[in-house]
Amino acid sequence: MSSNTGSAAKKMKPQNRMLGYPDIPEVALFYEILPRLPVKQILRFRTVCKRWCRRTNEFFFIANQTYHSSHSSSNQSVFMYPNRDGSLSVVSFEEQSQYRLPPPPSPYPSWTPTMMYQGTCAGLVYGHTSIDILIFVYNLITRRIIFVENCHDDLLAPHGLALAFDHPPFTTYASPEVMRFKLICPIDNVHNVTFKVYCYARKEWHDTNAYVELDSKPFDWGSQFTQSNVFVKGNVYWFDDKFMVWFNVNEEVAGTILLPTNHRGITGAIADEFISASVGACNGELSYCNITKDSKLTVWLRRNEWEKVREVSFDTIIKDNWDVLAPHARKQGDFVTAFYRGHIVYTMSYEGGDMLMFWVVSEEGRGARAFGINSKTMELKELSAPGLNASFSAYPYKAILQWR
Repeated sequence: MSSNTGSAAKKMKPQNRMLGYPDIPEVALFYEILPRLPVKQILRFRTVCKRWCRRTNEFFFIANQTYHSSHSSSNQSVFMYPNRDGSLSVVSFEEQSQYRLPPPPSPYPSWTPTMMYQGTCAGLVYGHTSIDILIFVYNLITRRIIFVENCHDDLLAPHGLALAFDHPPFTTYASPEVMRFKLICPIDNVHNVTFKVYCYARKEWHDTNAYVELDSKPFDWGSQFTQSNVFVKGNVYWFDDKFMVWFNVNEEVAGTILLPTNHRGITGAIADEFISASVGACNGELSYCNITKDSKLTVWLRRNEWEKVREVSFDTIIKDNWDVLAPHARKQGDFVTAFYRGHIVYTMSYEGGDMLMFWVVSEEGRGARAFGINSKTMELKELSAPGLNASFSAYPYKAILQWR
């Protein structure tokens, strides 16, 4: 009798295991479970979810999660930055935690090239390798990486490279096969710019008919190490000191719009008062901010027209009395870099989030303080996370890339 009972228990064991770890419907996974999980738990979730690899083998569920979390009251401000060893550090202010992700896998069997991170979009990291200029798109959750051949033979590095999606299937329960990312690479011909697009669905680059006239001054597409664009509502925006170049991913058309500081033709001495600027997205709208020489930061949102939504003085943020350095600034990706009272100020507009971030770092990189303005309430507060100072001491000038 006991032997029969023991054999019956053995037969029931797999069934009990299935009851303990049930199969989760795909709709529930993408739209009910993942949007509610903190980022660190999402990284651990794949150890529990059945058939995780099959379900997350497409680059789309993070975008859905990003969309839903940005429309909820519990949106989490998380950012990441690369380390010297190629790993990625992720800092969560809400969770008061910091952790490190391993470097993406190498495309070569015997050696690992340096990965030049250029930006993020909907949780995907993209950039290019140091040799052979292979473009990569890296999914942090699934750890899956896709390598793409360079789009232009004469292009030493794909400056201005942007990652986008052909259409946002956020309003319906879209299938993973519906959403495919695209890479957009502007080809600057000095007086005009054309665009090449890589479509993941077709696995190939193609030329577009999009064409934008430029003035005699070269357009600043950003460096090969930093993100200088943002993807908002189907358009990719690149910004310079006077205007933006935009490219519509669905219709493959392009154009320009003036920045709010120049929308009335302001040039010369008045325009020189703005020492640095940044572009991003807040609450799903295109946003722009600038730092002036009188130490003011202005935040704009664009719906139909530019609207000033916030103006704050750095004197209310930095209350220490260091000597003011000579006005000097560098545009690094989608955040502002400016020297102020012996400190370097980084300003970032989160893509799809509700927080505009300020990084105040000592010039030597020995200390860091983080501040945030809620784009809905315009409330300013200081943020903190473990290991923040040590992180910036290791690599203070490297591009900071936003996630979520």
